[in-house]
Amino acid sequence: MGIIWISTRVHYQATRCKKSTIFGSAGGVFADVQVATPGSVYRDGMSPAEERDFLERALTGNAPPNLSTSGTLGRLAQLYLEAPDLPGSAERALELLLVALEREGKSSPLYPKLRHFQAMALRAVKDPPKDAPGTNGVAAEADREAWNLSLKTNPRDAIAFASGWGDWAWSRDLFEEAGEAYSNAEQAQRRLLLNETGEATRLEMLDNSRFATRGAYALHRNGKTQAAILLLESTSVFTLNTNQQSGELRRLEKVNPELSKRLLAAMKAQIEIHERFPLDAFGGLSPEEARARTEADAIAREVRLIPGFENFAKIPGWEDVTDASAQSPLVYLVPTDKGTLGLGVFAKEGAARDLASVDIPASTKEILDAFRAFAEGEYGEGGDRRATLSALLEWVGSRVMVYVKFLLVNRTVGEAPFVLITFGLLCNLPLHLGIIHPDKALTQSLFHPRNVTFSYSGRSLAASRRKSLLENPAPRALVISNPRPIPPTFDTLLLSGFEAQMVSSHFASDVLAERDATTQRVLELLPGATVAHFSCHGTVDPAFKWTGVLLLANTEALNYGQLRMLPELAARLVVLSACSSGTAAMTIEHCLNLPNAFLAAGAAAVLGTFWHTDELASLLLLTRFYELWLNGRLTPAEALGDAQAWLMTTPAEKFKAMLDPKVLDSPAAGALRSASADDRMFADPWFWGGFFLSGA
Repeated sequence: MGIIWISTRVHYQATRCKKSTIFGSAGGVFADVQVATPGSVYRDGMSPAEERDFLERALTGNAPPNLSTSGTLGRLAQLYLEAPDLPGSAERALELLLVALEREGKSSPLYPKLRHFQAMALRAVKDPPKDAPGTNGVAAEADREAWNLSLKTNPRDAIAFASGWGDWAWSRDLFEEAGEAYSNAEQAQRRLLLNETGEATRLEMLDNSRFATRGAYALHRNGKTQAAILLLESTSVFTLNTNQQSGELRRLEKVNPELSKRLLAAMKAQIEIHERFPLDAFGGLSPEEARARTEADAIAREVRLIPGFENFAKIPGWEDVTDASAQSPLVYLVPTDKGTLGLGVFAKEGAARDLASVDIPASTKEILDAFRAFAEGEYGEGGDRRATLSALLEWVGSRVMVYVKFLLVNRTVGEAPFVLITFGLLCNLPLHLGIIHPDKALTQSLFHPRNVTFSYSGRSLAASRRKSLLENPAPRALVISNPRPIPPTFDTLLLSGFEAQMVSSHFASDVLAERDATTQRVLELLPGATVAHFSCHGTVDPAFKWTGVLLLANTEALNYGQLRMLPELAARLVVLSACSSGTAAMTIEHCLNLPNAFLAAGAAAVLGTFWHTDELASLLLLTRFYELWLNGRLTPAEALGDAQAWLMTTPAEKFKAMLDPKVLDSPAAGALRSASADDRMFADPWFWGGFFLSGA
């Protein structure tokens, strides 16, 4: 599809890319060929029946034409297809479309639209031609041609044509067609999105699309598991790829200045040409810009020949999955309305990988129903969060993670570490904490927390592992502590200063506290930090589809979008010690959250939270985490899991002995002061289970 240019300021009009994009009113998709007619009575607000009657009369000359003849034929066919209960509607639509297609050549902008409607009519008629059904039938061929012809010239239409085809096939369990159609829709969406720099527009275009998850499910059902995984991987470039490319451009300037100069010149030329020759009415590139892009792509191929730049401006491929699964198994969890698919990738000699799958009987609706009570307590009016968390963890264990356990055990992985790559609403569930109640008296955790980490794609994980091996000769921490002022609805943080002191005891540190912890200062210092530790308030932001954000000084918020254009981070670890810091966008298919954004910006690992944190429990947990990681020589994942196990099993008397007396005197430690010596006061997962690690 061409190089991904973050510097190209190309803006497409926001489009939901849903069925309504095709099935409009008052001319709808055919209105682009309107013929202005004085005195026309064709108007907005007509009922479908009124519009059909008007257009039928227009064809016979008994009403003033509002569209070209082919446009009238197409729109009328569209209206008949929208009325399946009307006797003979599909047959009439097919008749009209055949006449329209005879009038239009392939170069006409109407031709792909007419072909798509012809495909839908062929599928809807009561007695379809013998060669109409199936992937190789004339209906599929019509939709395939409509998509192909629109992909470069009008990607919005290409998305709509392919998704309409896919939805039809998906509703009938025709997985071969659904897999192809949704893959095509995803490809067109990628082409459109990677040239879109406006954050609101990107979110709007991604909202509620399910091309990758449905497509992967369908491809796997058709025996194409590797293709299913690659479709999932390709969605990772939709939201956060710009961070990775900007870092690569800076590295290229150091490694090969001459090639970097040629590349930047080609990019500049493409931008200038775009300004002179803007997109056409269908969102397509001008011939001049297409040539400029081709020249830039050729230089990008030269860049990929340089060691370490093999993936430059390139969508993920199977080699990324191979690299990622070399050290530990990957488990992709793909929720759909037909159930959840688990796809396992296990190490094997050479480029091949041992692939396995498991059907998980949990649909997207069931996932939402299970999550609802806890989410309402977290993000709504409140409630008994611990009770709803307990119910959620049991559901997660018995309805999702027990199947993952079977998948791993069947491949003799046993209790070894593995990585979850999640999609959709599963990105917000504490899957690492799944429990079961064998006899309702004994609670059993399916996995030790140290054995479950998260990632957001194979490529991201492979990059994290490479970065984790780099040694920084002069480690330095950036510590954000208790930013103020904050909105009045948030309580004052009482232990943030002690948390900052604890981190600073391990590193030479730049501490931004209270009024100094502004977004500008944080973004200035982030690129040079080996460890970035945020001790602050976090919340969710509806403007970013309910992703987690961090509240900084002057009531500013650090969101994932602000990290996209940062210089590449050097951080071995980013710790987000704040409420809901890992919350992902609720209606976006691929995981979009702060941990993913920090990884894309260059961090090797991110420690985030799924829900509200308790100040004292967080201080204790992170104190133990840093000791185990730095002094115990454990990996961040091992250190976090062991710190969580320590917090849940340690009696109160030991906490009292280790804490600074000033901490014990704080109102935040009131429950600890009154606890009995052997009280395991932090045994409940509410206190420690919200922390999770993504990356390496």
